[in-house]
Amino acid sequence: MEGISAEAASIAGYLKLGKLIMLYDSNDISLDGSTSLTFPEDVKKRYESYGWHVITVKNGDTDLTGIDNAIAKAKLVTDKPSLIIVKTTIGFGSPNKCGSEKAHGAPLGEKETELTKEFLGLDPKKKFFVEKTVKDHFAKLIQKTVENYTEWEKKKKAYQKKYPEKFKQLEGFLTFDLPKSLDEIIPKFNPGEKLATRVSNHTVMSAAGAKIESLVSLDADLSCSTKAFFKGAGYFDATVQTGRNIRVGVREHAMAAIANGISCHGGLRPTTSTFFSFVDYMRPSIRLAALMGINPIFIFTHDSVAVGEDGPTHQPVEQLMSVRIIPNLKVIRPADANEVAEAWKYMLAEKKSPFVLVLSRQDIETLDRKRYSGAEGLSKGAYILSEMKKPEIILMATGSEVNLSLQVQELLKKKGISSNVVSMPSFEIFEEQSQQYKDSLIPPSVKNRVSIEAGSTFGWSRYTGSEGLNIGIDKFGSSAPGNVVLDKYGFSADQICKKVLEYLNK
Repeated sequence: MEGISAEAASIAGYLKLGKLIMLYDSNDISLDGSTSLTFPEDVKKRYESYGWHVITVKNGDTDLTGIDNAIAKAKLVTDKPSLIIVKTTIGFGSPNKCGSEKAHGAPLGEKETELTKEFLGLDPKKKFFVEKTVKDHFAKLIQKTVENYTEWEKKKKAYQKKYPEKFKQLEGFLTFDLPKSLDEIIPKFNPGEKLATRVSNHTVMSAAGAKIESLVSLDADLSCSTKAFFKGAGYFDATVQTGRNIRVGVREHAMAAIANGISCHGGLRPTTSTFFSFVDYMRPSIRLAALMGINPIFIFTHDSVAVGEDGPTHQPVEQLMSVRIIPNLKVIRPADANEVAEAWKYMLAEKKSPFVLVLSRQDIETLDRKRYSGAEGLSKGAYILSEMKKPEIILMATGSEVNLSLQVQELLKKKGISSNVVSMPSFEIFEEQSQQYKDSLIPPSVKNRVSIEAGSTFGWSRYTGSEGLNIGIDKFGSSAPGNVVLDKYGFSADQICKKVLEYLNK
């Protein structure tokens, strides 16, 4: 019933994934009772409309031969995925609970278990017992698996001997080998260039993808806007299966789940892309990626109210903090093009963590790294971008607001107030650093601290403390040009400087 299954099935149908065979246990029961309460649809017709080959096994309780035959038939169909609908009785063998929701979400109970064993021809008094015939059956399966593996190892060695270069490439894919120096393939950007980070990201990921062929991208019908695809890598579809960009349509939940599947399989490292406001469609799969410790890179663009005319439905406010609270997930919001480049170096080197990369729609000026600290500070999650002697206040910011913070620093300087600007692209990476390093950026002795981020202020007090000032957006956006929305919501250097001065004069 869940929407993700419909999304995934539709994608499989359009891609004509003939190697995919799915067995559907159709027992007509859900936790609340019969599926007829809420699920009257014809599953066979639905999947046929997706372009699947569908087989029905009428008696899945006892007709094991019928199931085997259905699988054999499905293997013969190579131009479309196959669904085998297996009609079963939930709790089969239980005299009082079979065929009802009582067998769905709770144990049978000791008495009912004994009755079920009797029905199945087992000794009802024996517990934690496996019949010899069952043991022997599984022993044969294990032996067959060992034999298959041994045969596979022989084929692998023969392949290695016959095709040494291709084997080396295969091994590199499986271990996510990287070029010796990422600095040689990741581009640098000139100071003063005005680029949306979604645009610089396209340049960076395409450069990486040209050299690292294990990278693949999935996009949710928005690649023309997110620009998060590998230039020159072609598209994978039902007829051309050599491309490394995969269109999944407006199916964000399935896109994230498919990325997880690719990552779990190994050999390829997936990226996904859509607008940041749609992260909520993907949250269950992103959470599972973090839980499993796998390595998809989830790319999101249009990261704040600066999206503009699309209005509050498409303007992220709470989304950034909502992904930061997911355990084991690393979130990066780069300040400029060179932080994007450093983000990719960091993500590619980290092979056992999922990432959320958050990018702007609007142009951001590329910072002059001769004047300010180098973007390689991103590898520590946060770094002092612009430092003054004996700072009276710490200004912390991420993404497009970092540039704004530098403007505020200049305005404060004219007022005789010294401040440090800390670029803080990733809370999670920063938290991995030593306490000594963290205190060097946010000295405990400096109580005047300000966070500047065009999103929810929730969570910033972790760094600004009880006496700090958190400048953000804690309400939904508005439909207007992006620069107008930012100004109306207080995100201009003059307005922020005024708030900071009021804060210092309290």
